[in-house]
Amino acid sequence: MIIYSLLSHRISSSSQFISTMIFKIFVIINAFTVGSLASTAYGITANCDYGTHVGTMGPLSRPYRCTIAEQPVRGDVVIDNVIGKHEAGKTNTDVAVANVKNIKSDRIPSGLAGFFPNVEGIFAFASLKTILLNEDLRSFPKLKYIDISQNRITSLPSDVFEDNPQMEWIDISDNRIKLVGLDILKNLKKLHYANFGTNYCIDELARDKTDIERTLKPRLVSMCQSHDVPYFGTTISPGGKIRTTSSYVIDASEDTTTVKPGFWKKIFG
Repeated sequence: MIIYSLLSHRISSSSQFISTMIFKIFVIINAFTVGSLASTAYGITANCDYGTHVGTMGPLSRPYRCTIAEQPVRGDVVIDNVIGKHEAGKTNTDVAVANVKNIKSDRIPSGLAGFFPNVEGIFAFASLKTILLNEDLRSFPKLKYIDISQNRITSLPSDVFEDNPQMEWIDISDNRIKLVGLDILKNLKKLHYANFGTNYCIDELARDKTDIERTLKPRLVSMCQSHDVPYFGTTISPGGKIRTTSSYVIDASEDTTTVKPGFWKKIFG
């Protein structure tokens, strides 16, 4: 068996480090595929239709929301300004839900938190999103609810919800998820609803904390952390080799891993 030695990576024994590295590579590759890295940020003025939602949005009852009007955008979107008429007695600080469904961009628009500091929910249903990263959500420490279903997201890195400890409700169904980072839900102690239905690597709806712990989390590990690559929580003996379904070889000689250039792209492509 030929072992390619054109590119060597000295990899830490920490499975978390390896997983994070893989996801960074994968997300970069995916971003190039959709062209998002090649584009520049596109600044817009958000025209908000303010109103109190009748009923619930996830765990939020009758939240005051800003629904941003549709307008042509491209690439990554930055909210430069916000206009619109508030209900009587309401201000930007009362906005609990940002509805960005009409903004058809690769990612959740940045800059929202600067205008709406108390956002507890993001509604991005069917809005052509392809990427969801920690940096898209870290500005919302009060976030309890996100609906980003029916989009085109293919991966979720380990730290995507790291800065959202108040999260209670996640709907990421009907996407194209192939890979999910280690312990992606670890920080979410209040989470009681998580819909990962109709994705490439998983089709699972957890309606309470018991379902999340007993069913969803184990299936994320078994089905979405081993897609076309070995599970990196497993110890590989020195000299051992692992063949992936792409027929590439990892040579685990002591603590050095040797791969062919383009290996990650070919695996995840």
